[in-house]
Amino acid sequence: MTEDRAFALDVLARTLWGEARGEGETGQKAVAAVICTRVMRGARYQAKWGTPHPLFGDGTFKQACLRPRQFSCWNAGDPNLPKMKALNLTDPALAGLLRIAEDAVDGRIIDPTGGATHYLTKAAYDKVAADHWCRTKPSIWQHGNHLFFKDP
Repeated sequence: MTEDRAFALDVLARTLWGEARGEGETGQKAVAAVICTRVMRGARYQAKWGTPHPLFGDGTFKQACLRPRQFSCWNAGDPNLPKMKALNLTDPALAGLLRIAEDAVDGRIIDPTGGATHYLTKAAYDKVAADHWCRTKPSIWQHGNHLFFKDP
C-alpha cells in the first residue's frame, strides 16, 4: 500500500518524539526499527489476508504508528499528546527525529533490536502483572529505559 511520504515522515517523527525523545539517537533508532518491523509485518499480513494486521495495520507508517493502543503517545488522555501534536516540523525538537524518520522510511535504519516488534519502559514492565504479554517472552534487547521484545 502506498502512502504519502510527507505524512509518513510527520507521523513517524512525532511518534519518535512521543516515545523516545529522551533515549538518545540509539534508542530513537531502535523505536524506529520496531515501527519499520511492524510496517513490514503489516504489509505481509495485508497481502496474505487482504485485511490489516490487528496490531500493526496495513503496511503503512500511518497505520503502524496510529493503531489504537499501540504507541501510548497517541492515546487519548496521554499528557504528551497535545504537546506532540503542537510541534511544528521546523521545531529543533523534531529536526534529528525527522532525519531518523527519513532513514526509516527509506529503509536505511539498521535494526539494533534484532527484529523487536514491541518495547516497554522498565518502569512499566515492573508494574505489570505476571500474565501481561511482556512477561510471557524474554526481552531481546535493552537500551536506556526501554526493553525490547520480539513476537515469533
